[in-house]
Amino acid sequence: MRGVTIALLLLVAAPAAAQPLMFDKYFESHATPTEQKVAGAVSWVTAIAPVVWDGWQSCGAEATRSRRACTLEATRVSLTYVAVTIVKRAVHRSRPCAPNDCGPDVNPEHSFYSAHSALPMTALCGPPTSHVLALSITTGILRGISRNHWATDIIAGLGAGGAVGCLVR
Repeated sequence: MRGVTIALLLLVAAPAAAQPLMFDKYFESHATPTEQKVAGAVSWVTAIAPVVWDGWQSCGAEATRSRRACTLEATRVSLTYVAVTIVKRAVHRSRPCAPNDCGPDVNPEHSFYSAHSALPMTALCGPPTSHVLALSITTGILRGISRNHWATDIIAGLGAGGAVGCLVR
């Protein structure tokens, strides 16, 4: 049943997200190029921290639960990454930085939805929720400032990551 829920989420999201919505234009970043680079770099730290914390808490449990907890942690992260990759390849939504300012290692057509926002939310039902939410939302804001994602990319990433994080426990 969980797989069906996730599949439906992906199928509904794909056609609805082909191009930025009018809502997205109100949240466009006006940061300088240096501020964008710093926001992009810091967003990696804020995206990875909750995943590492959740993994440390999950795999650091007593020996009888440790293997199962580590397997579930790996499943949450892998499932989220695979889902993000499938949706990005299916949707082809342009990033705010497209076509020329995204940098050499960023695909300008893979904006929807934000993997940086989804990954920390996989820890949502694990460590204290307030910390996970704070870091996840901070990551999303930083991804918007860095002009890598539209606001709706970030919101969808938060929702998809949170769904996976709570369903795979």
